[in-house]
Amino acid sequence: MSEFSESYHLRTKNKEEGKDLLKRLGVRGIVFDESNNWVTILPEGDLNSQKDNVAANYNGMVLHYMFAEDHAWVVNLFSNGVLISAYVCAWDPELYIEKDKLDVQRFVDLLIDQGDREKLIQLFCLDTLDDIFSEMPAYKLADLLGIEHYQWLAGHDIPRHGEEIVRSNPGAELVG
Repeated sequence: MSEFSESYHLRTKNKEEGKDLLKRLGVRGIVFDESNNWVTILPEGDLNSQKDNVAANYNGMVLHYMFAEDHAWVVNLFSNGVLISAYVCAWDPELYIEKDKLDVQRFVDLLIDQGDREKLIQLFCLDTLDDIFSEMPAYKLADLLGIEHYQWLAGHDIPRHGEEIVRSNPGAELVG
């Protein structure tokens, strides 16, 4: 089974902002406890179906993370509803990298440890499938930014596995 993960990370220490956002969106979802100044939300829905809606309805920084193990990894960074940085790396059927909207400094500014600047920059420079599969840049980016809740999590899993996701993540709450 291949991993399909998609999550939204609000730059805040206030978990209530995640709950309020899901309520404003009118969708069911899961909100995780704050960790490293990030509150993770999983709005219920198909992959990539909530990106613009989440960003447009949150007054602050939102990181949209998507990793489809056999296909791609994507990261979008929004500030007050405006896309400020984006990166796409897809490999189905051939390697395709889109970084014309990438502003690496926006991600550098979010690092837990500014000493990891070069490590982060290198993640966006990988340009072979061998390097991408061996380095796992999507995971490394999340780790460098201090994001905890991103692996094997997606809103499309909520109808079948929502309660299980909440049980296995202390502090997580199903909203809606």
